[in-house]
Amino acid sequence: MYRSLVKLIEFATQGQRAPDWVPQSLRRLASASVQALQRRYHERSLQDAIRGRRGNLDQVVTFIERRALPLRAPLVLISQVQRSGGSLLSQLFDGHPAFAAYPQELRFGFAEPDRWPRLDPGAGADANFRALYDLKMRRLMQHGYNKGGEKIFSADEGGLVERQTERYRFILLPRIQYLVFKQFYAAAPPQAARDILDWYFTAFFNAWLDYQGRLDRKKWISAFAPRLANDEADAAAFFATYPDGRLIQIIRDPRSWYPSAKNHRKSVLDGKEADALIALWAESAESMKRNKSRYGERVIILGFEDLVGRTEETMRALARALAVDYDPILLEPTFNGQRIRANSSFAEDESGVIAAPLARANLLSEDERVLLDRNCLALYEDVSAHKLAVADFAGVTSLSRRA
Repeated sequence: MYRSLVKLIEFATQGQRAPDWVPQSLRRLASASVQALQRRYHERSLQDAIRGRRGNLDQVVTFIERRALPLRAPLVLISQVQRSGGSLLSQLFDGHPAFAAYPQELRFGFAEPDRWPRLDPGAGADANFRALYDLKMRRLMQHGYNKGGEKIFSADEGGLVERQTERYRFILLPRIQYLVFKQFYAAAPPQAARDILDWYFTAFFNAWLDYQGRLDRKKWISAFAPRLANDEADAAAFFATYPDGRLIQIIRDPRSWYPSAKNHRKSVLDGKEADALIALWAESAESMKRNKSRYGERVIILGFEDLVGRTEETMRALARALAVDYDPILLEPTFNGQRIRANSSFAEDESGVIAAPLARANLLSEDERVLLDRNCLALYEDVSAHKLAVADFAGVTSLSRRA
């Protein structure tokens, strides 16, 4: 009878029907035994899950490692002085299915985070990962994504004031990113710096567990790295790594840029005197002339006033330049597909593209206006002559004309 009961239990656990000759009493006993075993199994499984023995980080790593998709797309690098629309443009790219948009300012490693990384395929996976990994990503995981900080300048209150800003969930586990990077590095050892960055971005987007995009549809990786392209050697290193990449530099009228830069906090602009701010703007503008002259069509100079005041026309022109389909999502700043509020040095509660920055020149004093006209206006007009052509067309949406 014992052997018959064991056999019946095996039948039941495998979903098989017991033979017709088995007595009803033995069937009931087998059923009760199976239910008891299932309860015991579920209780043990629940305890293991609660204690972290099942459904833990190791199993997440295993799942991602087995299913990670390679991302070997060229980089669209947005780079110029801050307060010129770099964050806005990166957020406009965010929702488009052809772009894998890096969510924060692109910074590398620790020693020189604002420089193009110097990578060595012979140094091994660990050394190259350390040269690339940005510790700010760990803090985003802890505190959530927020662009623009929690303090703003208020003219009414005469200084910085706290503002409650919305934070967005960002679940990227550094250990998973590291292990996926090592996996691809071992499976296809890099021969050049480009291979290392390919595996780094592959690991980044695969380890971003709540990322909404599909990596198999990406044509470009996009990222904003303030001022990186100002440096001649860094721009050359970028194009040496990404000969198929694109550099977008945004030129903003210095008369509207200056008030925004003067009120900006938590960046290289913070606390700078007028001459120092003007020098930063001029350095960025000069780099645009040099980079455009040297790298031709691979450099796209964009007008800030076009981006903010003629958003649809500008994004259509950019879509053509980057050979991607135009999508209305290019008119909406998003983070991981979610609409987000403007990143401004001033109090702005609107989401979407706002036109208020175009009127910042009205905040200049007469002395500031004279100073900017004397030191910047000729250079601004010179660079503006190389801007991406933005054609007028019928049917412009109200979003890109927002007041």
